[in-house]
Amino acid sequence: MMSSRFGRRAAGAAAAVVLAGAAALTSASPAAAKGYDLAFDSGSLTGQNTLAAKVTYSCDEHNDNALVVNATKLNVTGHDESNAAGLIKADKLTCDYTRHSTTVTLRTQTGSRFAKGDRVKFTVFYFDGDGFISFKQDKVVTL
Repeated sequence: MMSSRFGRRAAGAAAAVVLAGAAALTSASPAAAKGYDLAFDSGSLTGQNTLAAKVTYSCDEHNDNALVVNATKLNVTGHDESNAAGLIKADKLTCDYTRHSTTVTLRTQTGSRFAKGDRVKFTVFYFDGDGFISFKQDKVVTL
């Protein structure tokens, strides 16, 4: 008698756990399932000394993160350091839990030079209002 009472209690507790888990899954927002995503697709020289980066992103509806792309020329000597940066502010991103592709045009730092054949490290990431970086990804590209 005692073992069957224990068995019923255990079965009831297990059923309650399963139902609670199912309820949590069905009530979860798409953000909980998808969240943020960011991927560097390609980088290129689009004009004289002008760089562009194609990225794919996904973000939640109440996003407050900017999408940032930085570029640094590799294998430089002396004062030949070259940098470029691009930014898409949070209010300009389409944040609806689906993936979107965009091209970010990078502004070249004064004195920087990029040309065909240069090896450039592109870094893409989200930057939040508190200064934290997330989903950082680096890729080296030959222009």
